[in-house]
Amino acid sequence: MRSFGACLKKDWIEWFKTGKFAVLTGSLVVLAIVVIIATLYFPSFYKFILSVAPSGLLQDLNTVNAMMTDLFPRETLASLGNLSANMGLFYTLIAVLLINWLLPKEISSGKWIFPKAVGIREHHLILSKSVACGLGTGLPAALVYIIYYLIARHLIADTYDLTSVLFNALLLFIVFYSAASITVICSVLYKYPVINAVTMALAVMILPDVLAFISIGKYFPTYLLTYVYSAETEMVDTIIPIAELVALQLILMFAAVMKSRKAEVAR
Repeated sequence: MRSFGACLKKDWIEWFKTGKFAVLTGSLVVLAIVVIIATLYFPSFYKFILSVAPSGLLQDLNTVNAMMTDLFPRETLASLGNLSANMGLFYTLIAVLLINWLLPKEISSGKWIFPKAVGIREHHLILSKSVACGLGTGLPAALVYIIYYLIARHLIADTYDLTSVLFNALLLFIVFYSAASITVICSVLYKYPVINAVTMALAVMILPDVLAFISIGKYFPTYLLTYVYSAETEMVDTIIPIAELVALQLILMFAAVMKSRKAEVAR
């Protein structure tokens, strides 16, 4: 455990020193600002456009105005749904691109040689990197989600309760922690890291919407995002997806350690 703790401390410090924390947190803040500005000002902007538009365009503009009002309602429940959906799209992509090549670069550059020479095992190196990246990705998402609600409730109608917000924030932490952790682990399994990046990004960005239309979709890990996007209320429905995420990470971790050991023996 001491070697794992030392590896985790090193990876956690590197997370901040290399600017990854700043990039991910900054991207979340930008997303939050864009969502709240759109919520506050898009409806008023289109009302102004309607007031000065030629009569021939009024019908089309009214349709656009109705669509904007539906997309950006001035209430916390829907606004948090917009924020979390944008996290699922853009934050996931940014995080995967930052994380995906970390372990392959360390291995190919020989950074594992010294730690392994002093007795640190492969599973400590992989696990510490996955935990550090998971925490560094999941914590900012959960915190920005909570802070957004605490600010937005004073700017628009508060139609959500703090208990649900905190639970959703926990789910976002679990989802983004797991996405980052799995990305790190699978970067050892894939021969070409770019395939891992594309697979992981598509899984988080697209599958929640696809599986939402299938009755068994709630039994997949992606349901956790659907739960947050749609402001579901049955918390018990998240137990199976969470358990699946944990099991998936354990299985992938075992496979990654076995592959790294075989590669070492082959050398």
